[in-house]
Order: sequence, then C-alpha cells, then structure tokens
Amino acid sequence: MVRGRSASERRGVAAVSAAMGGSVAETGASGPTFFVSGPDDAVDRAVPVLNVLAAPGGVRRIGQRAEDGQIVKLLANGLWFTNALAAAEALLIGQKLGLNVEALHGFLQASAGGSRFLDEHADQLPDGDYLPSFSIDRVVEELSTIRRLQDMAGVDAPMLEASARHHHAALDQYGPALGELLGVRLLEERAGRQLRR
Repeated sequence: MVRGRSASERRGVAAVSAAMGGSVAETGASGPTFFVSGPDDAVDRAVPVLNVLAAPGGVRRIGQRAEDGQIVKLLANGLWFTNALAAAEALLIGQKLGLNVEALHGFLQASAGGSRFLDEHADQLPDGDYLPSFSIDRVVEELSTIRRLQDMAGVDAPMLEASARHHHAALDQYGPALGELLGVRLLEERAGRQLRR
C-alpha cells in the first residue's frame, strides 16, 4: 500500500502504476501490455506515453489505487504458473496412458480446459523449452508476494499454495536458473518421462 499519499496529493503529486504484462517474446513481437492504475486525471496524463510503448490496445485501466495494477499483474501471473503445472500434469498422465502428446495437446486446447498456456506456450515443451527468459527464483518471488496478498485478503487459496510449494521445490532442485517452466521439468522428472515429440 502507498503511504503518505495525502501529503503528496497536497503538493499536486499523484502516483500511477503501469505494471507490465506479457511474456518477453510477446513484448518483443508487438510491445508490452500495461495494467495501469491510479487517479483518473493522473492516468489520463500517463496513457499517451504508455500508448507509444504498448502493443495495440495494450493499455488496460484497472482501478483508482496505484497498487491495483500490480495486484492484477501478480494474480494473472499466479494463475499462469498454476495453469502451466496443471496442463503439464494432464499431458504427462495422458502420455503415460499411451496418448500422443501433440495430439493430446490439441484436444485439450480445444476443450473446456483450454487456456492461454495451452494456446501459446505448451507446444514448446516437446522441444525441451522451459522458457529461459524468466528465472525460477522470480517465479517463486511472485508466488510469495501473492501469498502475502492472500493473507492480507484473508482468502484461502489451496491451488495457488500448491503451485507455490511445487515451484519452491523446483527452485531447491535447480537453483535460481533461467526457466519459467522449471516446475514442469520437475514434474517430468518425478513422472520418469519427458513431454517430447
């Protein structure tokens, strides 16, 4: 939470947050997405600058408090990390039961369980790509911050907690290595097989 806001406001200073979303590849291809929050007049002044940097339609107004954009970004990332593990578990189960990984991926992608992870990232796993543009220690850091938000909100979040525990185990196993999907690699090792073509 932002402290001393009233003193800043008395001096005409307003805080705007512009948390950046999207992967490194997405940002490189079309520009970042920004989750922008803060007082309307301050956000109105910041949006023209952010529009120059952002992907088309990539400036998303979130709320009146400066922290709102950061909260949304963290929750979105927490869902992505958790969904990556759940999707990899489903693929490993299907593979161990004799299904072709690529075919299963396509079926899951088009199912009620489809997700952005399945649409845009899961097809990299059969090539052994664990997304080295982001390190596992950063994943754990974000999930730890989400845990603090959860405690502040007083909300039980067993799925996010399970994801955090598993990613912590991946950090313990591999150290602070590059690989946003090293949690998936740990699942593969525990299953005794890899998701490969």
